[in-house]
Amino acid sequence: MTKLIRYSLGLMFVFFSIMSLFMIFLPDLILVFPLSSWSNEEMAEWRLRTILPAFYLTICYFIYRYFSGRDPTSTVWPILIVIFFFMLTQIISLFNNFFHWSQLLVLSITILVFLLLREAHNRRKKEIFNKPL
Repeated sequence: MTKLIRYSLGLMFVFFSIMSLFMIFLPDLILVFPLSSWSNEEMAEWRLRTILPAFYLTICYFIYRYFSGRDPTSTVWPILIVIFFFMLTQIISLFNNFFHWSQLLVLSITILVFLLLREAHNRRKKEIFNKPL
């Protein structure tokens, strides 16, 4: 399981690095889901209803954590929160947005990643709290 978590986090790092670089330097290259029949407008609306709200909810959550005086329990915690809010906004988007099979594919991948990150967070938290002083 540890190797699966490490490979998944490594794969996520590579994926998000490439996607962010493409979105900064070549935004017209990746406009829609590959192999989907979505138009640019439909993809823009999906991004508007899922990615941006997840981003804003994550910011709100960490501002709340700051004001309540609590720190993240592990280094994986912020990543887990981002993926959780992304998963939540995708589920809401299934009911408020037009439906397409690629949404279910992305949601299922997000759920799998969330479960892996939850396991990684639990393992890291145990390492932190079980350290001898």
